[in-house]
Amino acid sequence: RRVRQVQTATISVDRSRDRRAAVREVIARDLGLSRPLLFADVTTRPVPEPCVAPIYLDVSGSMHGLAERLHAALVPLRRRLRPEIFAFSTTVERITPAEFERRVVRTTGGTSIQPVIAHVLQQTPPGIKCDALILTDGYFEELSTDTARTLTGRGIRIHLGVIGNGPMHDMESWVTSSTRLPDNSRGKR
Repeated sequence: RRVRQVQTATISVDRSRDRRAAVREVIARDLGLSRPLLFADVTTRPVPEPCVAPIYLDVSGSMHGLAERLHAALVPLRRRLRPEIFAFSTTVERITPAEFERRVVRTTGGTSIQPVIAHVLQQTPPGIKCDALILTDGYFEELSTDTARTLTGRGIRIHLGVIGNGPMHDMESWVTSSTRLPDNSRGKR
C-alpha cells in the first residue's frame, strides 16, 4: 500500500514550529500583554496515494477448467476490495459485479497480452500509480520493446499470477513479479 505524507497548517500550543513565536512573546511582554497561547503549527498525516489496481483474468481457450478456480479465488477479494476485474482473450472486457457473481464472461478463444497492456496504459492517467494483476496460464506472445518501455517509463507495475505449467515471463523487463499459482486440479499432493 503506497502512502504519501500530507502536511496541513494548524494551530497548537507548541511554539517550536512557529518561526514568529519568539517575536510574538517579546512584543506581548513589552506591551504588558499575556504570553501568547496558540502558535502556527503543521501536522503531518499519511494519505493513501491514488492508485489503480485492476485485475485481468485470462478467459482464453487454454484456460478452460482453470479460469473457474481463479474466479472462485477472486470472489472474497471482489467482495472485500471491489477491484475492477476485466476478462481478456484477444480483447479486454470489463466484468460487472453482477456478471462476476454469475460467472458470465465472453471470450474470443485466443490469447493476446497486447490488448491488456494497451488497456492498462489507456486506463491509467499519467502520474497515477498502477499495479495490475494478470491471472493467466502464461501462454501469450512477447510484448513489443516499445510497449514494454512505455509501461515501465510510466511506473506501471505488472504482476503475473501463472496457473498451470505455462511460462513465468519473470525475465522480461515489463513484469514486476511473477508467481506460480497452485494448480489443485490433480488433487492433494
